[in-house]
Amino acid sequence: MKFNLKAKDIISIAVYAVLYFILVALAAGMCVFILPIIFPFLAYPYIYIPVLAALFSGSIYMLLAARVQKFGGITLLALIMGIFFLFVFPYAFFVSLVIGLLADAIAAAGRYKSKAVLLLSYLVFSLHLLGPVLPMFIFPD
Repeated sequence: MKFNLKAKDIISIAVYAVLYFILVALAAGMCVFILPIIFPFLAYPYIYIPVLAALFSGSIYMLLAARVQKFGGITLLALIMGIFFLFVFPYAFFVSLVIGLLADAIAAAGRYKSKAVLLLSYLVFSLHLLGPVLPMFIFPD
């Protein structure tokens, strides 16, 4: 697979990445500040961030896949999110990069047009949000 993104594609990916980041941050804020008020019995609301973020940002992912339709667009989105994760949890960058490549390969298999394949690709892509949360399960102390 070859990365053949043009400047127009990279600009589109950057715009979608900003929108994606905003929606993920909104989901994180809701999990941290609102969930404990609504459900005070939740012991650790951070574990719900990947689920809520995946629900909020799915439309941005589908718009990106429909707009760019080239290998590397989804990977670049994962790379941008991975750079943010790099400052929080260094290994999460690599998790994002590997999962982004895998999701891009799945979407490319459907030529970025098959709805079912794009949905499977997004399902895989959503796993990159587990990168920062995994240490809470692996190292609970």
